[in-house]
Amino acid sequence: MLLALAKPVLCLFPLFFWSFFLQSPILISFARSAPLRALLMFVNVGDGATSDLYFALLLALLIVYLCYAISIWSKKAALGFRCIIYFILVTSFIARKFLLVEFGLQLTPSTFSLLQETNGHEVSGFLDIFILSKIGLKYLLIAIGLYLIVFASDMLFVRKMIATKCSEKMKLVFGGIIGLVFVMCVPAIRGGYEQLMQIPGGQSTFSAIQCTLLKLSKTSEESHSYWDKIQTINQEKGVASCSEDTINVVFVLGESFIKAHSSLYGYPLKTMPNMEKEKEKGNLFVFEDLVTPYNGTSNAMKNLFCLNDMSQGEKWYQSIYWPQLLKKAGYKLYLWDNQKNFDKHHGNTFYEMYSHQVVNVCYDKMNETAYDYDEDIVADFKKNGYVNYGSKNYVWFHLMGQHFAFADKCPNDKKVFQIKDIKRTDGYLTNEMKQVIADYDNAVHYNDEVLKSIIDLFRNTNSVLVFISDHGEEAYDYRAKTSRPAMETGLESEYAHCQYDVPLFVWCSDQYLKKHKDVIKELKSSKDHSSMSDKIGYSMLRLAQVKTKYYLPQRDITNMNFQKTKRTIYLMGGEKSMDYDVVTHYTHL
Repeated sequence: MLLALAKPVLCLFPLFFWSFFLQSPILISFARSAPLRALLMFVNVGDGATSDLYFALLLALLIVYLCYAISIWSKKAALGFRCIIYFILVTSFIARKFLLVEFGLQLTPSTFSLLQETNGHEVSGFLDIFILSKIGLKYLLIAIGLYLIVFASDMLFVRKMIATKCSEKMKLVFGGIIGLVFVMCVPAIRGGYEQLMQIPGGQSTFSAIQCTLLKLSKTSEESHSYWDKIQTINQEKGVASCSEDTINVVFVLGESFIKAHSSLYGYPLKTMPNMEKEKEKGNLFVFEDLVTPYNGTSNAMKNLFCLNDMSQGEKWYQSIYWPQLLKKAGYKLYLWDNQKNFDKHHGNTFYEMYSHQVVNVCYDKMNETAYDYDEDIVADFKKNGYVNYGSKNYVWFHLMGQHFAFADKCPNDKKVFQIKDIKRTDGYLTNEMKQVIADYDNAVHYNDEVLKSIIDLFRNTNSVLVFISDHGEEAYDYRAKTSRPAMETGLESEYAHCQYDVPLFVWCSDQYLKKHKDVIKELKSSKDHSSMSDKIGYSMLRLAQVKTKYYLPQRDITNMNFQKTKRTIYLMGGEKSMDYDVVTHYTHL
């Protein structure tokens, strides 16, 4: 029995070796830096990392036995099987390393959400920046080198040599070790499963399978909880009211907006001249210190559109979807989303929002087409929105904004900044990088024009508009990296400012200014309040003049009774977090 267990592994040792180690990069890391800890992992039953190791061992053994069985039938088929396995192992290993090094992402449910919810625009930008670039070339060369090493080790290995030269005693010992692995793997995997369920993540095949299953169950549970809440509020009588007969509330959600690149916040280039004019006229109120909890669209949106307070441990899917309260208060709801992914039945990022459970209850009209440029989504609304400006309307625009690739987010004939306009002298900056910065600033300038076109639709009515971005971005602001790469030790503050500081400003029409002087007074006095975007729904309810028991003034950044709470930001993937005010050495009162 022990000899039968050992022979296939000895004959196909390279296949066993690579099948195990390419699934267990954490063991490679420990073996290099802490070999004793690497050995202890094999006996630490109940630990998540140990579960990973035993699952990798078990899968490697099953692969070897299957290949050995195939070789008995056909050696050519066995060779083809090994080639396929090696290709999968190396490709997945490189992909995991790429996610970990460039984005700080482990294989977690949040990572799978990001992959699932990616739309065509994001794929195109991702290819331009990370794959069809020096970064992509680096990982391609690493992959080719690893492929050569793996295939060479297999081809040069004389399979029968170990099997024939090993003594019977050694074969029995080796078979005994394999038998012990089979005995240990069940309690080890079972013991670590609960730990992995509580803190999912890792770089192994077991983690990938576990996280996939967890993602499916977690998504289903959260979605149904959210939809149940929608139905509960829909059936609740007198949950919200609004005494206004005529009012328009506009909510504009930007994308990937680096607050520090806005001239509203002191950027040297005039990237937002139209909004600056609105501010000079007294119609625009700029909030100085708002932070998003996530640097990914989906999680940011979920917590932005629900009345949960993350500092209190409240979950978005157990909270009220605040646009529904406007609907209950008599508003017509219009949703015009330029990120809606029409090639998927569920929509885009926050896909629960597009389900029939929500659409049938909340929205009166939605866009049917997405466009390359945001000006076209505004034009589409103007043509197809059919808004009665003499009633109560809530209009929500979701823009492409400054999403990468930045050069594609502004029409060529509207680009105003060039390399020569970027005056920074950082040593790492090249002309190519300066062009990317200019592209980003052009996207901000274009975003300013789009906002003006939205404002113009409501300028002569009793209207209030709120603009906020889902998260920030990087454009070579403090290091030679762009988009949303992983955080680096020693650069936590810069990382937080670029990727989590978001702009927030409120525009009020002349009619709204005259009619709601009490609100305006507090808007002027509350601009220095420090808050997070997860509480923006409370401000929207107040600005919309909606009366409801769910409104809490202490969570409303526009209210003088607002109370600041701890601001926790989550790294890409969502499992690791930091205290924003601690990491940025925040001192603003």
